[in-house]
Amino acid sequence: NSPFDVIISFEDKEITNIDDLIQAICASQIGQEVEITYWRDDTKRTTYATLTESPPPS
Repeated sequence: NSPFDVIISFEDKEITNIDDLIQAICASQIGQEVEITYWRDDTKRTTYATLTESPPPS
C-alpha cells in the first residue's frame, strides 16, 4: 500500500505531472466544482472539490 494518492485527471484533463495539475487548476474558476480522479491503494477513485481562493500568507 502506498501512502500517497496519484492524481490522474482533473476535469477530464489527463494529469501526468505537477505542471499539468497547476495548469488545470489555473484554468479553473474560484467557486467552480471540479472532478478529480486519482489512484489510491490500486483503486481508481473520483471525488469532487469546490475551488476557493488561497488565504493570504500570514
